[in-house]
Amino acid sequence: MRHASNCEVSGPALTDPVRVTEIPASPSNCGLGGSAGWNSFTTEKLRTQIRDTKVAIDAQVRLEVGSFSHESTRLPESQELASCGLVSLRRSISLMCDMGGLSIFVAVLLALCGSVAAQADEPKRIEITDFVPYGREPVEYFAAKTNDAVSRLQERLQSGTVKLTADSSRGYLKSLLAELRIPTSSQLLVFSKTARNPDLIGPKHPRAIYFNDEVTVGWVPGALELELTASDPEKGITFYTLAQPTKDAPSTELQFHRKDQCLACHAGRSTFEVPGLLLRAFQTDASGKPVMGYSVMNQDSPYEKRWGGWFVVGTPPGFDHRGNLIGNEDNELDRDEPGFRASRRNLNDLERLNEYATDTSDIIAHLVLAHQTHGLNLIARVGLEARFHRRSDAEEKLVRCLVFADEPRLPRPLDAATISKSEYRAWFESQRPTAGAGRSLRQFDLQTRVFKHRLSYLIEHPMFVGLPADCRARLFARLRAGFSSQPAAPGFDHLSEAERSTLHEIVKSMD
Repeated sequence: MRHASNCEVSGPALTDPVRVTEIPASPSNCGLGGSAGWNSFTTEKLRTQIRDTKVAIDAQVRLEVGSFSHESTRLPESQELASCGLVSLRRSISLMCDMGGLSIFVAVLLALCGSVAAQADEPKRIEITDFVPYGREPVEYFAAKTNDAVSRLQERLQSGTVKLTADSSRGYLKSLLAELRIPTSSQLLVFSKTARNPDLIGPKHPRAIYFNDEVTVGWVPGALELELTASDPEKGITFYTLAQPTKDAPSTELQFHRKDQCLACHAGRSTFEVPGLLLRAFQTDASGKPVMGYSVMNQDSPYEKRWGGWFVVGTPPGFDHRGNLIGNEDNELDRDEPGFRASRRNLNDLERLNEYATDTSDIIAHLVLAHQTHGLNLIARVGLEARFHRRSDAEEKLVRCLVFADEPRLPRPLDAATISKSEYRAWFESQRPTAGAGRSLRQFDLQTRVFKHRLSYLIEHPMFVGLPADCRARLFARLRAGFSSQPAAPGFDHLSEAERSTLHEIVKSMD
């Protein structure tokens, strides 16, 4: 799987807006209108609170302005206005106190308290392309502690409850897949040189990707390491390597190593500016060097633009895509005869096929991975925004993804033989059928679309379940409203009334 993006560096985070201390009402006059009824203790207490408020505002102004000034960077307009407002408030407080207008200030301060508190409770509005400071609290992405399938396997290895065994051809691969419950039938083969170990990757010896809902494993014949990604409910997508045994060191330390340098390619515009996954579609020359293609491939991509640089098996005739094209001659011919290499039935002509865990690169697994990478990246973005009290249109994009609003129609139905022989299809449909009444969000359609029910199984994923409660509630409310609206709401109008009704029942049973 090719994950790519650009690393971003951000300046210091802005603190939350200052909260003005609430002023208690006087028992005699509700605290408004004059000084009658205020005793010396109340007056002195109020003066102390005013002084503390001035100090807090001064500190906030220094943070708001100073955190940017050392970088010679202009404040965003919203922050600039907020800082100006704080400066003005500070000056007004000083003026009124100097003039002895205590009661005037009390009235003004009480009026401001509500608006400041209300603004403090509103998330900061941002764009989905804006950076989120995931390295800071409360997420602390770079902290050693993680909560994902790989870290849990590491704990089992250290406790001695499980062991990984190696074989001479694939090292720890087979044993690792078994412990992580990843089926070998999920194997997808990519031959474009757009990942680590480009010297080892090519059409004759492609890179293999294996995956389930929570983990991906990348393996290249002869590579010194296995590459893994995992899903942490709070941090999002995490990256690891595991050293393979070699002839010189047949017994290696079984230690998964976090690889944060992966973010140089895995945390940029293509992954919504957060650590994430990415599929690419690059056609190649005869050696596997990319010559043209697309840096992002997901469930919304037109099929005729998918899978350049990948082997794809099981496509019916007339289902055009750019998989299986090798070399400039194939690329030129595909322009005149689109999809002429698409309908590949097997990979038996690969010289080193026996080195791989299985002999296929199943189109059904390709279809699932295109949805899953896109959905997990959006869930990661939504979760990080919620934890840092920010909001873009990521939630709306996630809802559209979950209901397959922009999914293109399958160019041709997959034939019955391909579906019935697919070991990956059988494995996938057997996982957690929880929709009730004999329904499962993992049931395939494969005639006009990928899934029977156009509500993603990712709403049961640990990253989605682990979203902050208010964020998750908003998403479920949006889904319920979309499925129950009459007439169909935008983003749900691709669904028939009967399908919306069915999905509404499913959502109600899961919320």
